[in-house]
Amino acid sequence: MPNPPIKDNVENNVRDNEVNKDGGEDEEGTTTVIKIEEADIHSYRRLDQLLADKLNLSRSFVKKIFEAKHIEVTRSKSGSSNFANITLSLSKIPAAGTVLEILVPSPIPCEAGPENIPLDILYEDEHLLIINKPAGMVVHPAPGHYRGTLVNALLHHCPQLSGIGGVTRPGIVHRLDIGTTGVMVAAKTAIAHEELICMFAQHQVEKIYEAIVLTSVHTTNESAKNGETSEACTPLGKSSQGKIVTQIGRHPQNRLKMAVLKSEHATQKGKEAITNYQVITKFSGQLYHLQLRIETGRTHQIRVHLSSVLKAPILMDALYGKPQDQLERLRTNALKANAVNVPAIIELLQDYPYPLLHSRTLGLTHPITKKYLQVKAAYPSIFSRLLVELGSSVVLA
Repeated sequence: MPNPPIKDNVENNVRDNEVNKDGGEDEEGTTTVIKIEEADIHSYRRLDQLLADKLNLSRSFVKKIFEAKHIEVTRSKSGSSNFANITLSLSKIPAAGTVLEILVPSPIPCEAGPENIPLDILYEDEHLLIINKPAGMVVHPAPGHYRGTLVNALLHHCPQLSGIGGVTRPGIVHRLDIGTTGVMVAAKTAIAHEELICMFAQHQVEKIYEAIVLTSVHTTNESAKNGETSEACTPLGKSSQGKIVTQIGRHPQNRLKMAVLKSEHATQKGKEAITNYQVITKFSGQLYHLQLRIETGRTHQIRVHLSSVLKAPILMDALYGKPQDQLERLRTNALKANAVNVPAIIELLQDYPYPLLHSRTLGLTHPITKKYLQVKAAYPSIFSRLLVELGSSVVLA
């Protein structure tokens, strides 16, 4: 589907957020107030990870803000305004109850320029370019991400892209989140761009993702009486495949997140989101390797459906799950099962800042030749290594 308009200011990305009730704008940028909660202590190991996630910025940009002394403590965990002895560090999470005030400089309007950034090209002709996007690469320039984006790389590889689709998103017809890896297509000509935009809008593109998830186990009294195991009570424990159809919209409390909208949220109109899931492999420790075919392309669709509907957040997804809790559960459950190399897995994932979600396959009718193309992107290294440690029999190519 077509991308939504680019936000002109970081404030647009955090407006109405519960953590930003006291925020405001001044001539230098946007001031955001964030209170460290108990849940943050479990979800994040580092302050820069937390701020990058909540403010939708890169960790490198957060570091620049920190070095410019734009991150300050305004209240200690006890509620006292006596915080002179508190020393902030980006590598540590402050105590729960600590209140931070962050000044995010206003973005500098600029036209994207070419940068010599290597691309993993899977297919190319005079009209299309299909690549395997790495984790950490932003698709187009946005606040905190003015350089090093896919657009910058595309403009270096294809200088003629300039002007096709706008100065900040030339050639771009769809988007992957910064942490999502895998196959993406870009248009090299105006006619291809127009055709692809229509194909995505009309859901005529085959999109297959894969993810590693850890079920969130909740045992009900009824299930316990019936003798069901806790994992059997989860949707994935009951069925290895299915179709999820919901309305998705902005989360009613946290404006950085999307959510499944139910009848109690009737004042907010969502958009239909459809995800088909199938278990590829079930591992010990309540871990699953899933295939996900999406019929729509809503923001955070897969991450919302997995966490909210299947009760199986993607491993290492700090926005919709709790990575540190996941690793602790993985350690406990896997040790009980005595089935996987727990220390190697924990070491592999401990500091990985992105969800283990990969855009595996993209299928579409070529906008010019009308031939059907289906392109598969190899797993990123961390995904492949995790599958190996888990003992997967999946072909890793």
